[in-house]
Amino acid sequence: MSVAVLLHLPDDVYRALVPVAVKNDTQVHRIIEVSVTKSVRKKKRTASRITDEQLAEIRRMNAEGVSDAAIAKALGVAQSTASRWRGNMGLLPPAPRVGGRQKAVST
Repeated sequence: MSVAVLLHLPDDVYRALVPVAVKNDTQVHRIIEVSVTKSVRKKKRTASRITDEQLAEIRRMNAEGVSDAAIAKALGVAQSTASRWRGNMGLLPPAPRVGGRQKAVST
């Protein structure tokens, strides 16, 4: 869904946007639309940085059989970050724990 909005721009602002629009082979209203949309939407996360100490902690916890979720929580990073770095180090994920539905289905 999109909504039309009437916008009053000072002449000097419009004139400043015209060369940008021409350079990008578009129109001024499209540049304004994209700029407003980008400023409102949630910013994409940048690649996470992880320290040598955190890498050592991932190795240690993985050797103890701790899940990626628990490792991530302990380090204060996203689960995907912990999982990705574990994989980058060539470590295998811990064995899945059997319980709940898996246990009920297998019996």
